[in-house]
Amino acid sequence: MGNATTCVVVLNYGHWQATCQCLDALWAMDRTPEVVVVCDNASPDDSVKRIRDHIDTHHPPSGVTFKLIENPENKGYAAGNNPGVRFGLDRGCDFIWILNNDACPDATALSALLKCQESGIDAGIVGSTLVYADASGIVQSAGGCRYNSWTTMFSANHAGRHVDEVHDLPCVALDYVSGASMFCSREVFEDVGLLSEEFFLFYEELDLCCRARKAGYSLAWCRDAVVFHEGALSIGKPGQDKDRTAIANYHENLSTLIYTKKHHPWRLPVSMSVRFLGKLCVIMKTRQWYLLNPLSRAFLDFATGRRYSRSMDTTRKPFP
Repeated sequence: MGNATTCVVVLNYGHWQATCQCLDALWAMDRTPEVVVVCDNASPDDSVKRIRDHIDTHHPPSGVTFKLIENPENKGYAAGNNPGVRFGLDRGCDFIWILNNDACPDATALSALLKCQESGIDAGIVGSTLVYADASGIVQSAGGCRYNSWTTMFSANHAGRHVDEVHDLPCVALDYVSGASMFCSREVFEDVGLLSEEFFLFYEELDLCCRARKAGYSLAWCRDAVVFHEGALSIGKPGQDKDRTAIANYHENLSTLIYTKKHHPWRLPVSMSVRFLGKLCVIMKTRQWYLLNPLSRAFLDFATGRRYSRSMDTTRKPFP
């Protein structure tokens, strides 16, 4: 395990500044990964040039192999990351670390993840201690989340606690590892396949973890692998970017239904009803009426078998 190699895969879509900050954090770690791959998901700006220039200027050739993959079109999160995962596997890397571009690992994060694997936890997918990037020290999630397939609700483990408390917090069961930082053994991908491209956005990590667990792999939380995560960079924050939030809500609801039908088909009638009524109540309570159309459209498209792959490009009205 001491000679284990790691490939980090970072997906970029129009936020090259955040991606460059993530890359700087990777190069600043006490143990750098052997391979770093940035997959640009057909960004509508000059992200590719900006990222390439940043690498050339700040991170000249060293012991790290850098690869910039230009995806010809935006087919979503899973399809965007998978070329990077394949590259890492083809290079013979032992671990694939899928990292959001708005996530910056602490200097010892990779060392901690490898140490966790060396300690004998023998987990197929390991999550990090995600901490809000606003310097508050508040934990977003400890490794990942629990998920209720009846209500389609999730709860992030130890959310709201302070990062200084992590060593005193009990280990909790994980239903899935947070996709912002997923440290996966190559065997997981070899045995169960890559991220499922039937999901455009959301539920990719839950689906992968579910398939991995069915294949006998366990999930784990590495306490000392701290990753600072901004969150909602690509999907927008409610009230700030209504078009982007509407697109994200459409995909969240559609992916929920796709996942439930795939993994819990006999619960689908209950889950669909609970989901729709719950979301409707939230819309009415918050008066976010612009989310009513994407909610209804997601359920209609699921029922009719349509897959409306709306990208996060908001240069046109997402739901006329």
